[in-house]
Parts: sequence; structure tokens; C-alpha cells
Amino acid sequence: MRRINLNSAEQWALIAVVAFLPALEAPKNVAVLLYLVFWLINRWRSKDWGGPWSAWDSVVLAMLAGAYASVAFGGFWPDKGLKAANDVVIYGLVFLALRRSRFDQKFIWQLLAVTIVATLITLLYGYWGLLVTKKRVFLGLNSVGHVNHSAIYMGIIFSVALSWAGAASGSLRSRVLLWAAVAALWLSLFVAQARGALIPVVVFVLLWIFARAVMLQRAIWKPVLLVLLMLGGAALLLPGVIDKTKGSADAKQLGAYRPALAKVAVLAVREYPIFGVGITNFAKINPEVVARWQEKSGQLLAPEELYLSTHAHSLYFNTLAERGIIGTLPLLLFLGGLGLALFRQRPLGQTSALHQTLWGAALGAWVITVVGGVFNTTLHHEHALIAMILIGIWLAKVREGGHTSAPCSVEEKDRVTAAR
Repeated sequence: MRRINLNSAEQWALIAVVAFLPALEAPKNVAVLLYLVFWLINRWRSKDWGGPWSAWDSVVLAMLAGAYASVAFGGFWPDKGLKAANDVVIYGLVFLALRRSRFDQKFIWQLLAVTIVATLITLLYGYWGLLVTKKRVFLGLNSVGHVNHSAIYMGIIFSVALSWAGAASGSLRSRVLLWAAVAALWLSLFVAQARGALIPVVVFVLLWIFARAVMLQRAIWKPVLLVLLMLGGAALLLPGVIDKTKGSADAKQLGAYRPALAKVAVLAVREYPIFGVGITNFAKINPEVVARWQEKSGQLLAPEELYLSTHAHSLYFNTLAERGIIGTLPLLLFLGGLGLALFRQRPLGQTSALHQTLWGAALGAWVITVVGGVFNTTLHHEHALIAMILIGIWLAKVREGGHTSAPCSVEEKDRVTAAR
């Protein structure tokens, strides 16, 4: 009987994760579980756990602990809090597993290709519902759901496609297909009309252009002009996002009630500063609760200054309100550490196409999470998982020293393993 190659099974499980992630919920969950199980079995068999304990391990485990602490000690008893905390555990464990893994270039290119193709195929299904069956009001990805979250996911995949296309790796046919994917995702962001995703995507593009200009020692004004032309062309072709902004301005709600939601979050964290109200419990803050809190503090806010919703529409205010200081500090340390790592490991001089692509994809995942977190609850479910996958794989190559265009030889890998 032929033995199952568990190393291949681990890789196939990871490919299945990114293939099903934007499209189908149940297969995605099964694939994530299989990946973690195969990873544990393979590390136990090889006795190679990817190096000693690191600060990444500590801060991610602190994030997981903060999520569960808010479930156990938050101000309100949660209905779905445990499930939401489990979501943090899933993307946290996947990140830790990937960072301690070792990948060859062929597999990484395959994984990135599946990530892009799966998103585009799922987008076609979204367009079918939007334009043909009319069952959708906004463009979305089937498994990701709400238009804001779907746009965040699209933005992250856009960063993968742009970074790969910009690295100029592969045949003419592959580059044409990559630029076509970049254009499709760019236009889809305008179709979705999600300004909270489009703004961080533009920030990413500008940072990516600046990094490439420094690396290649070229003038920056030409690519910046191209970005402005892309913005103007997309806005003229698909003016919905401009009309939406004008409508918000006319209603004097350019922030779409986010400042009012932030004030509610501040009230919550002032009442429960350590563990917050409990993960997913922002939805339980109703007018009676707010009135009680204000009466207790002696600070009364006018009703129009506050807005109640299921969440704070901000990664930072939502985390602060629901998980308190215990849950927010590890998150800020994690995001800050990633930003520092991306700056220190930025491509300089002649670097491989793989390094440029992985760094760009990780930068996109980080920027869209951090900047988009001002406007939306990023680092959530599907787009949290894809962000962690991209960042984890990039950090794995950084840990290997995988910035050269040629793969390590067997002897080099043995020396690296012995050094660990």
C-alpha cells in the first residue's frame, strides 16, 4: 500500500485554504483544520519546529489570550463570543505555523496563483448576482460576505497581483494575465464603492511605488502620475464611489457615522477598561446601556453625537471597546512589529522576483489591515486569514534568508538546520 506523503498533503491543504477562502465556508474550514493537523504531524516527525521561541510567538499568543479573556471577563456575557475568539485563534495559529515553515519557490508561486485565480472566479459569481440575477445590491465575494469585507479581501489580493506583475517574472503571457488581474481587481474596487477599502489600497500603491523607485533608483513622478490617471479613469468609468461621497457630504456624514461610533466605543472602554464589554458584544450596547453609563459618569452627550451598531466600524475602536486594554495592546504590538519588519526587510538593490512579490503582498496585507482598520473592522474572518497567510509566508522566507533568486542547495539547507 502506497504511503501518503504528508508533506505534500500539508501543501495541498494550504492550497485548498486559499482556493476555498473567498468562495465556500465549509470546505475552507475543513482545509484549515487539515493544514494545521498535517503541519503538527510533519513537525513532530521531523523534530524541526522552525527555530526557537520568538517575540512573534509571544505577541500572537497574547492576542489569542486577550480574545478569550474578553469572553470570560468582559462586561457582558457573549452569545457568539467564543466563536469570534476561535476565529482569532485560527488565523493566529495559521500565522505561527507558516512563519515556522519552509517553502520552495515553485510551491509559493503556485499558491499565489491559486490565491489570485480563486478570487477572480469568485468575483465572476459576484458579478453574476449583481448584474444578471440581480440578487445582489453590492459586489461581494460569496464566503466573505458584506461588501466592505469583500472589498478588503479584494484589496489584499490586488496587492498580490500588482507585486507579482511589477516583479516582471515569467513569460510575456503570464505578465499579461497578471496585469489583466490587476486591472480587474482595481475596477472591482470601484464597482464595490467601498471607500474604506479603496483608500488603503491607494496608500499601499503609493508606498509600493516609492519602495520600487528607491530599489531601482528611478524617478517617482511617472508612476505616481500613472496612479492618478488610474484613479481618474476608474472614477470616470465607474462614478458610483464619487456619487456616494457627494451624497455623504450633502448629508454631512462624510465619516458615515464613524466618529459617533468611536464615542460609543470610548464610553464602553471607560466603563470596562481592562477586558472590554466582551468580544462581539458591541451589538449589545443599546440606548438604555448608554444612558446608564452617561448618568454614572456625569457626562451627557446629545443623541446625535452617538450612533449604535453591531460593531464600531474600526479595528482599533472595536477592539478597544470589546477586548479592552488586555486585547488591544498585543494587537498594536503585532501590527507595529510587522510594520518595522517590513521596513527593515524592504527590497534594496537587485533582489529576486519572489522576494519582491512576497514583500509587496505582505506590505499590502499590512497596509490594508492597518490603514483600513481606521474605517472598518479589518483582521476579521476571511480577510484576516489571507492577510496572515501572506505575511506568514513572507516572514518564513525572511527567516530562511530566502532573498536570492536561486533556491538553497541541499548542503546549504543542512547547514541552516544545523545552525538552528
